[in-house]
Amino acid sequence: MKHSEKNLMPRSESRHFLFGCDPNMVEPLVVAWAGIWQHMRKQELVFHLRAIDVAPRQIERFKVWCGKRSIMLRVYDHSGIAMQGSGTLAYPESSTVRLVPLQELHEVGERLVYLDADLIVLADLNPLFEISLSGNPCAACVDPVVARAPRNEALGLPSDAAYFNAGVMVIDVAAWSEARISERAMQFLQQHPDLCKFPDQDALNATIGGNYVLLDSRYNTFALLEDSTRDWGMGRVAVVHFAMYPKPWDLKQLKSGDLERAAYFWSQACLGLRPGRARLVALWLKLRNRFRRAAGRGLAALSRWRCRLTPPWLEAQYCRVRFVLSRGKWR
Repeated sequence: MKHSEKNLMPRSESRHFLFGCDPNMVEPLVVAWAGIWQHMRKQELVFHLRAIDVAPRQIERFKVWCGKRSIMLRVYDHSGIAMQGSGTLAYPESSTVRLVPLQELHEVGERLVYLDADLIVLADLNPLFEISLSGNPCAACVDPVVARAPRNEALGLPSDAAYFNAGVMVIDVAAWSEARISERAMQFLQQHPDLCKFPDQDALNATIGGNYVLLDSRYNTFALLEDSTRDWGMGRVAVVHFAMYPKPWDLKQLKSGDLERAAYFWSQACLGLRPGRARLVALWLKLRNRFRRAAGRGLAALSRWRCRLTPPWLEAQYCRVRFVLSRGKWR
């Protein structure tokens, strides 16, 4: 594993990106596209989309959206693909396309950047096309959430090997294809489904085995690990990855701690599909977050006031009633 700050490659005209999409990732995908287009509109962009059970009507919408922005879109139908694994997480089908061989792509060029659909792009990604991979098949960021030692032990890797997150990968197409990474990872997953908690990501780590270039974490910053969204808009973060659950677009499952990040996502969604709706959702989430904070401060003040003024005997009765209401029975 080597760092990627040395030896820039010469620029090429086209920038090729690979994405996967299932019906649940349609709107988030366009948000990711919008961020790329906003910061790289002077480049010739080529989007390779591996679609899983996406309706033809939606594919046409994708083509219209890309056509208005002079983006070349190439769609590959991978409906029916399925990954096996022992994980209990709701693993998105859109990520399974990472194991499909690159030979199925048309005129992809020498360098390919794979991006998950559940992220937003906040900066120019041209540096990803200019770093030298030194013959390695890919470059990626260390996964900040997955415990490295248990995963490495399960996958048969050295305990000190860096376990990478496959949500953002810079791929050397020739080296990847020559090493048959996709085919070998698919074979590993089929032979050892019980070992793979994160199906294709585990299989890729087991196959590549640390032979990758380490990317700066700004290109794959996990949203739920950040205390605030302030740094995201200051140029310190290039890619914000909503890798954890709930996702910002799962409005019914959001908790109070997720509202600020969700509002930021929807403010970026104004660049994608239905900007009016995105603005309304972002405003609603901000107001909801402020109301919850104000309500929390009010309840805390009320609790302090009650503790000062309530006699001990009445406080005991209050606690007893709370216990009854929470448990539903007397003791």
